[in-house]
Amino acid sequence: MNGQLNIELDVNVKQFFGVNMANVTVRTKYLGRPVDISMLLVYLDGLLVSYLPTGIRGVYLSVFPVNRGVHQIEVRATYYGYVAQVKRKFVVGSPTSQDVSIYLTRNNDGSSTVEVRVWGETVRPDRISVTCEGRPIPFHELGEGRFLLPKARFNTVEVEACVGAMCKKTSFLPPLPPLNSWDPKIWIGRRLYGYEVVDYLGQGGFGYVLRGRANAQDFALKIPRLSNPGGRSNTLNSLEVLEGLFKEGRALVELSGESPYLVKLEGLHVDRVLVKNAVSDPSYYLELPPVIVMEFMEGGPLSKLVMDDILFYSRKWTDVVLLVGQRISSALYKVHQRGYVHCDVKPSNVLLDKPSPTTAEELLEDMKRLRINPKLADLGSATREGGTPPGVTVEHSSLEHVVALNRGGISWRDDIYSLGSTLLFLLTRRYINGRLIDKINSALDSGDLRDLTRYYHLRDLRVLDQADVSKEVRIFLSRMISSEPRERPTALETFNFFSSVISSGNTH
Repeated sequence: MNGQLNIELDVNVKQFFGVNMANVTVRTKYLGRPVDISMLLVYLDGLLVSYLPTGIRGVYLSVFPVNRGVHQIEVRATYYGYVAQVKRKFVVGSPTSQDVSIYLTRNNDGSSTVEVRVWGETVRPDRISVTCEGRPIPFHELGEGRFLLPKARFNTVEVEACVGAMCKKTSFLPPLPPLNSWDPKIWIGRRLYGYEVVDYLGQGGFGYVLRGRANAQDFALKIPRLSNPGGRSNTLNSLEVLEGLFKEGRALVELSGESPYLVKLEGLHVDRVLVKNAVSDPSYYLELPPVIVMEFMEGGPLSKLVMDDILFYSRKWTDVVLLVGQRISSALYKVHQRGYVHCDVKPSNVLLDKPSPTTAEELLEDMKRLRINPKLADLGSATREGGTPPGVTVEHSSLEHVVALNRGGISWRDDIYSLGSTLLFLLTRRYINGRLIDKINSALDSGDLRDLTRYYHLRDLRVLDQADVSKEVRIFLSRMISSEPRERPTALETFNFFSSVISSGNTH
């Protein structure tokens, strides 16, 4: 029986004439009150040692010589059938930093266990503190020298343990998730190339988008996803994509500054060696990932804005969408003029630089006066005309774009198709490729893309009829998404057309 009988144990080691003497004070209590027990056994490292009563109720003293090292004292007490037992390890001597080891183990449930050892033995330190990114972490003791930390994100953990006058601090990076199940929120609170990561914004087909801060200014940090080969082949191998970005990076940064409707690239941090290392060792991906730094767009993507019923069902929403078409086509004109194909035009890549007002009327006026500007993001996915695209967005990509994943041959005409698809989605909330999505995914799964372009007839062209636009605009949109690439207009033609209908007011 136990629970009502308790043993308190104090161990104090002092030197007398060069000999280490351990003074062990035992206090026994029943229901919280000191009692003299009927039987007491004291063991040192498994050997029975003597003790003496002190004359104070429930207090006993055992004194014995000990050598340098880690020892264990065990006390067993009996009181009217109640039994209690306690064990305690203690250190004799002055261990150095090399004698003390601190271990951290990641548990399956997401918690962590810290263990402190002296000369190879698990020992309760005199003091211990645990911090993560400078903030204290609560913990509780599991047993002799073992402590449980709560579930937390994968961040650097610092443990400081003191044994006597010696304190040792160790930093741990708990085991990281594999790249194919990476948690991008792991970067929050860290610094990447001088940018403090303050938020996770989302992800696309090519990478993760984080919010970074430097010099009191916010930036968007895009980190390309590094995944092991395998699965659906709707993207290139990440190393191939980053190799292209490495070669074209400077030109793309310059290009982003040539149009007010392109999200500006502030910088690229891509290192071939670090990327290759990160594929096999995720710690490189955590500390030094490839990063594309872009201006931060406060208004967010149009893919979110289109779901606002107040905006979408306003008659002025059509005028907003067509003005977006004019502005983004002017950005594509600059991209195509420099010999690039954007490769990823879609609603989530068209962003507003400022938050939208609550009504379409106000938004249209702000856009006309350039107080709010739509911009085309993700220039880091741009590829040279005729090259191989880094990926595909099945909802908005032309079938020629999908085929180019295997054969190369990406064309500016594929950007025009994606822009037309994007505008139709913003006008109707429906995908022109809706009936093609399963067919495209099946082809990507099989890897056989040879005859994919013959499936254009599966599209539901009634989406065009649902758009609240004039006949003239509907005909032009049908050219943009034509199954015959040669019929698709250039970016300059697209810009001129939308400029004309906007100025004439012939939008509905």
